[in-house]
Amino acid sequence: RGGNLFARHVLYIDEDLRPWDEVLIVDEDDRLCGVGRLILSPSEILYFTRGVAVITRDSEWSGGGVEE
Repeated sequence: RGGNLFARHVLYIDEDLRPWDEVLIVDEDDRLCGVGRLILSPSEILYFTRGVAVITRDSEWSGGGVEE
């Protein structure tokens, strides 16, 4: 809860993103779940099954909610 997004939970990622880009985290129904900074490249995220993919700055799990 309120933690970072791990690579193994990423189902899709835009290949044009680069490490340190700001990203929106959405669920399978395109509902906003969080906001954060990308740590790995898209190819690394899809390859790795371990490790942090996004350091979340704000998320619905942190208790504060994400403003839509």
